[in-house]
Amino acid sequence: MAHILVIDDEKIVRDLFRNLLEGTGHEVAEAPDGEAGLAAFRSAPPDLTIIDILMPVKGGLEVIEEIRRDHPGAKILAIAAQSDSMLPEAEKAGANRSLAKPFLVQDLLAIVEDLLAE
Repeated sequence: MAHILVIDDEKIVRDLFRNLLEGTGHEVAEAPDGEAGLAAFRSAPPDLTIIDILMPVKGGLEVIEEIRRDHPGAKILAIAAQSDSMLPEAEKAGANRSLAKPFLVQDLLAIVEDLLAE
């Protein structure tokens, strides 16, 4: 069982991730924006962080850069709407992998397991 932090401004997306990931035995923490996400990361560093790119308060790219700077070994999955061209930028900022919304559940779970196994 891994500790996974989900940072996304949409409650429905956070709920979806919580249900999927807890259903596979993981412990899930969540944050509604980048500032809260960084605070949650710093107080209890997770095994994996899933970060939405477009958020109010502090955007996902900035969050990824800060986590990567302070915790070079952190595992990060960036998510964004398929129409958003920011996913390549997220990987340049330090995300290990990226995933476009909407996504297939099996794709998400496969990426999560791959990242946790690394």
